[in-house]
Amino acid sequence: MLLCVLAIVLVSAMALSFHLFADSGIHGNDKIKVLIVDAHPVARKGIRLLLSQESDLEVCGEAQNVEEAIDVLEHCRPDLVIVDPHIKGSGDLDLIKHLSVHHPAIPVVVLSMRDESFYAERALEAGARAYITKEEGSEKLIEGIHKVMTGRIVVSDKIAARLVRTYAGGAPL
Repeated sequence: MLLCVLAIVLVSAMALSFHLFADSGIHGNDKIKVLIVDAHPVARKGIRLLLSQESDLEVCGEAQNVEEAIDVLEHCRPDLVIVDPHIKGSGDLDLIKHLSVHHPAIPVVVLSMRDESFYAERALEAGARAYITKEEGSEKLIEGIHKVMTGRIVVSDKIAARLVRTYAGGAPL
């Protein structure tokens, strides 16, 4: 399991580096294009409004389910996808797994109401590069987006400590 998680992190960082510097189009003053995937229209609108206040972020599309997200993805060509993995008509991590396989250079930020102590590790294993709860506030989401776009993995301090203990051979929390 440790080798699997480490391999995912390494491959993700390499893919992201290639994506950012080889062909992403993020140079100079270009904005980071974001696709928002959430089953709730009010949540999507709120995230769109929040991101529109940032000079370097631009929402290129929205979707409410996996099928819509895949369709919109082809048209808007996002640099990053924000996903609430608990969307209609799919298993919890279906979209994240799809993106990890078919679009590995596009980082996924999970923004969820679900308990991070159970879902964060599963989301990372599926290919997400960040797990942020909706309770953490807008600053954490913006900060998380910027960190992910520089190749970092983003989780709360509590989850980071648990992952280190678990995968470094210590007892989990």
